[in-house]
Order: sequence, then structure tokens, then C-alpha cells
Amino acid sequence: MTGVAPERKPMTHIAWALLGMAGYSAVTLLVKLATRTGDFNAFAVLAVATGVVAVSALANAVLGGAFAGKTGADFLRPGALYAYAAGIALTIAVGRCSRASRSALRASSCRSTGCSSSAAACSASSCWASR
Repeated sequence: MTGVAPERKPMTHIAWALLGMAGYSAVTLLVKLATRTGDFNAFAVLAVATGVVAVSALANAVLGGAFAGKTGADFLRPGALYAYAAGIALTIAVGRCSRASRSALRASSCRSTGCSSSAAACSASSCWASR
């Protein structure tokens, strides 16, 4: 042994993807737990979680030097416009996915109480309104 520490290998894209999938899996569980308490509905949880993501993404970009040398005019260039469009698309995707999850949860909740097998009927039923 020479006393030299072995060279560390960087994390591969597969390991990052697996870590990301584990994170997404945890999100589903945590959102369900947060809404189950009754303190927050799904959209409130979405707002809080999105705020945490926004703060951490901005901190990573600023601390990583991604905005170094940028001026206000740079945020009106085509690359920035595509970034804004990506943000709008992400907002639509996450918001609609959250609404779909909420509808599915509502339908399964009503089915388990014997209200109705139809999500549309369930959302209008007094069974769901009384919850």
C-alpha cells in the first residue's frame, strides 16, 4: 500500500436516474401522507413542494455560477424564451397530474365507501361532499 486514497469515480447517469426514481417514489408517498392529515389539500401540498424545488433550483444555479455575467437582456433571448416555455409546460404537466391523482383518489375513496363507481358521479355525490 502506498497510502494513497483510491480515485473516486463519479456517479454514473444510471445511478442518478435510479436516485431520481427513488425520489419520485417518495414524493407520491409524502403527498399522500400530507393530504391524509387534512391540514392541506393536494394543491396546497403542490404549492409548498414546488416552492421548495424553486428555491433549491435557484440556489443551485446562483451558487453554481449559471447566472454569472448575465444581464437583463439575456433573459429576453431565444434560449430564455424556451426556458420560460419549459416552465409553462412543466406547470401544466404537474398541475394536471396532481388533478388526475386527486380525481383517482376521490374515486377510489368513494368506491371503498360504496357511494358510486363513477368518479364523475362520486365528485357530485353527497358522500364526497360530506368528507
